[in-house]
Amino acid sequence: MNLVGNEDFGPVIGVGGEPAPPPVVRHNLRRNAKDA
Repeated sequence: MNLVGNEDFGPVIGVGGEPAPPPVVRHNLRRNAKDA
């Protein structure tokens, strides 16, 4: 699953039909991806 791009589309469905993580979690994933 592309963790960096998901927050750009608002609520999205993850792999296997799982609901997307909350906005705060997506923000943290994006920040972590930028730092990596």
